[in-house]
Amino acid sequence: MSKISRINSFKTVVDYVQPPFPVLDQKFRRVAKGYGLKRFVPIEECKGVVTKARSVSFVCLRMVGKVGYRAVLAEMERRGLRPALYEELLAFSDAHPNEAVKSDIVALGSLLDVEYDGDHDDCVAVLKGGERGLELELDFTWDDWHEGYCFLAARKNNEDRKVA
Repeated sequence: MSKISRINSFKTVVDYVQPPFPVLDQKFRRVAKGYGLKRFVPIEECKGVVTKARSVSFVCLRMVGKVGYRAVLAEMERRGLRPALYEELLAFSDAHPNEAVKSDIVALGSLLDVEYDGDHDDCVAVLKGGERGLELELDFTWDDWHEGYCFLAARKNNEDRKVA
C-alpha cells in the first residue's frame, strides 16, 4: 500500500470537450507534441463516466516516494476515487491555475497513444506550472513519478456513472 503525503479538495465545473491544438497553444505557454493529433481515450475504470457539463469534486493525491501508474490507480480505488479525465484536468487548470505551480498535476484517467522511437506508447496528460505560465506535457504510463507530483482524482458518486 502506498503512503499519501497530503490530500487537497477542490470543486470545479467541467465541460467535457477536447479542444483542438490551436486553442491549447493559445491557452498554455507550452504544449507537448502529440496534443491535438489524436484524442485522449478514457481508461477502463473511467469508460462509464458521464461527460455532460457538471460540477465535479476533486482531490489531489500526493504520494510519498516513487510510485508507478498501477500503484496510484490502486490507491485511488481503495479510497473510493477515480482518476481524472483529460477534460477534467483542463477544467481544473482553468479554475485552479496556481495549483500547478505547487506541483505537477497528472490526470491518469485518459490515455493518448503516442508514437515514440517507432513504437506506440500510452501517455497521460500532465499540467506543469511556473513563473512564465502553465505547460501541458505528456508522461509515459511506464514512468515512475516522484513526490513532486499530484494525481488528480474525482470522488465517485451516483452522478458519475452512465446508466446502461
